[in-house]
Amino acid sequence: MEVYARGGGCDEQWFDAVSASELAETAPDHLCGGGPYREVQVTVDGRPAGLAQPYPVVYSGGIVPTLWRPIPAIDQFRAEAYDIDLTPFAGLPADGKPHAIGITPYGAADSWTVDGSLFLGTDAHKARTSGRVTTNTLSHTPVVKTVQTPGRNGSTDVPVPTGRSWKISGYVETSRGRVTTTVAEKYHGTTATGACCARSLTTAHGWVTADLQHHCRVLDVAREALKG
Repeated sequence: MEVYARGGGCDEQWFDAVSASELAETAPDHLCGGGPYREVQVTVDGRPAGLAQPYPVVYSGGIVPTLWRPIPAIDQFRAEAYDIDLTPFAGLPADGKPHAIGITPYGAADSWTVDGSLFLGTDAHKARTSGRVTTNTLSHTPVVKTVQTPGRNGSTDVPVPTGRSWKISGYVETSRGRVTTTVAEKYHGTTATGACCARSLTTAHGWVTADLQHHCRVLDVAREALKG
């Protein structure tokens, strides 16, 4: 599945938002709340099915307009999709029942524009496939911690560590036998933001450093089964 997501309003630059609402209230014209971590979450029938950490996009004129002359920021004019692998859920659409796929920006403090495109394959040698999800450890809510530390000159440092470790497995009974797929991710990172209330500014002292492992195993027999 390809997912598109862009934040607007105060979430236009969500990556420099302060975590504590009381900090945002000290300068509402300059500081946005909600914290500097976002996820684009996908659900199938209300169950967590996958996610992506959105890329920080700076629009033309953002932060300092002269930064983007003559080179624009990445993704400024073209929104690239995030690939969400829903293969473990492939056995569900063939059961003849309606199913709902949801897209939610976790942590959103303002409006987001989201959309998605779902790509499906069919088995050319079997009238109806079947299957189910066997393992799903993905939760709706990530572990996000916030620690406020008073800094110099009335500033406040707010490191925000977060992490994910999950696995989803499922199978499909095809014309060539059972095909089992596993999608897993391990992610750990820390975003450090600082708010200087005297100046009503937000500065990002660091960005997320991640150890991201994405593993998807699809047996070669699946490719053969889907060939016409």
